Amino acid sequence: MRIWFWGAGKYLEKIMDVIVDKEMIAGIIDKSEALQGCEKKGISIFAPENASVNGEDIIIITALFRHEEIFLDALQRFKSQPDKVLCFFDEKTNYKFWKAHIDILKWEMVYENILLTRRVEKLEREIGYINNLKYEIQDMVSKRKLSFPCIRSGEEALYKIIVENKCLCRFGDGEFEMIAGRKRPDFQLPDGQLGKRLREVLMGRDDRVLTCIADNYGSLEAYTEKAANDIRAYMTEDIRQEHMDLLDRNMEYYDAYVSRPYILFKNKERAEALFQLWKRVWENRDVLIVEGSLTRNGYKNDLFNSAKSVKRLLAPAENAWAYYRNILEYILENIDRKCLIIISLGPTATVLAYDLALAGYQAIDIGHIDNEYEWYLRRADERTDISYKYVHETVNGRSVEEINDADFDNQIIARIGC
Repeated sequence: MRIWFWGAGKYLEKIMDVIVDKEMIAGIIDKSEALQGCEKKGISIFAPENASVNGEDIIIITALFRHEEIFLDALQRFKSQPDKVLCFFDEKTNYKFWKAHIDILKWEMVYENILLTRRVEKLEREIGYINNLKYEIQDMVSKRKLSFPCIRSGEEALYKIIVENKCLCRFGDGEFEMIAGRKRPDFQLPDGQLGKRLREVLMGRDDRVLTCIADNYGSLEAYTEKAANDIRAYMTEDIRQEHMDLLDRNMEYYDAYVSRPYILFKNKERAEALFQLWKRVWENRDVLIVEGSLTRNGYKNDLFNSAKSVKRLLAPAENAWAYYRNILEYILENIDRKCLIIISLGPTATVLAYDLALAGYQAIDIGHIDNEYEWYLRRADERTDISYKYVHETVNGRSVEEINDADFDNQIIARIGC
């Protein structure tokens, strides 16, 4: 009998310490490709399909939330018996059944310590809400003693793209975190050159380019309660100051949530008008979609049906920046400048749209617009998995189904790095 841990998150090492005989630990299971092949405390991390779990092995699930889903996945995937799969953070788990293999006192201490830490973090988020409230109130009553960037609406941005053939570069929290050298989008590792280029784009003043930032700095009344609280938790005093140090008070920005018009907002009807404007962006245009290999913008929906033609350049689903030069050179050498370039590649898309704009293309960083459209069509109330598309914001969003679609495959003109 061996012990496997499912989940290589921040609590793993503390949970590993409850095992009495460390020789029993066979490995760690995690669905994150970025972690697979790495080690924690000398123990290898495997993809679920590569873990050699047998019926006698114990699986300890380390996830704090949604451990029920992982529990069911483990039972089905490894044909395990229910009493062999332990959810560390499920109070109903009969961990004492395995008392010969674990330090029960340490198990209980680690469990209580982590839950206490989570309570403290929750309190800190509530304090963040209070700290942020003054900015929201100040904006709503139109007093400008506090400093706010000027952010024009997403509708205005789309009209300029349609009428004036403007390009669009988006900056969300992931791009700002990359500039600061921190990892925020878990599909792109921090890179000094990427951070430098993102700063350059943010500071750029080319008239062909619309620079978008998320409208997080003042009133949050348009957002759902969850979305507003998530923004408050992120927008600490330090983060706000970092952003304001980078932004130009005299510049007009546009709302980066133009590519996220549905899930975040209370008013779901506004999304319909924005999606119609997006469709006008590529109406009767030859379009090249530059996207991650599993993103599949427009697949199984009508988002790009108004385009004259659609071709695709596929890049890696994660860490696309490593192939940036190859992607840019391919487009410059092979794609006509009359073609509209649509890009969905995380922070890499921001830089690529800017460089292509300088090279004479109309290039649009569309971010998560396709996922948002899928949720809109489903009338979803929260982000959900889309089985045949990569959704990095959901629990199982990276487990993407293979597809066999000749029409889709015929649109692919190049694969770079994937």
